[in-house]
Amino acid sequence: MAVEDAAGAPVCAYRAPTFSITRRSVWALEILLELGFLVDSSVFPTKNHLYGIPGAPRKPFRIRIQGADLLEFPLPVLTVGGCGVPFTGGAYLRILPYRLQASGLNKMVNRSEPAVMYFHPWELDPAQPRLASTLGPKFYHYRGLSRTEGRLRGLLSCFSFGALRELAAVPALVYTVGTSESRATFVRLGCT
Repeated sequence: MAVEDAAGAPVCAYRAPTFSITRRSVWALEILLELGFLVDSSVFPTKNHLYGIPGAPRKPFRIRIQGADLLEFPLPVLTVGGCGVPFTGGAYLRILPYRLQASGLNKMVNRSEPAVMYFHPWELDPAQPRLASTLGPKFYHYRGLSRTEGRLRGLLSCFSFGALRELAAVPALVYTVGTSESRATFVRLGCT
């Protein structure tokens, strides 16, 4: 695998494109286990027009499938008006106010909860070529590109980040969540 060769280490973590693991596609998690992945960060515990699993645990949890566990690190959300609002990574990192992101991360730190943050390499290139697009995709893809690097530097200077695999040995409590297509057992990590 090219990524493993470049990194000099095995790839054990996965994130589905556009967080496409939803209740209708939880079958894909079994495939991740079959492929040898140990960690996933594809579940967004909220709902929007493209992705999300409303009601999924908001803290790291294990997904037990046929006796094997996949450690899931859901993307962080803030509760605003009773709804889960994503606030770290990608377009959220570029578009939402920096103070909202720092405040959300502070809340998670105060509760001893790990937070996943992500970005795409292209988001660090504000001079990238502009493709013709409709207003919505253009807004989500290009808005705030000039802020990405500064925001990342700011958050990295204020918070400690590490590898997801460092949390893999935390004790767990068991949860069960079912869907019409399949059944999964969720094991929440021992963070309260």
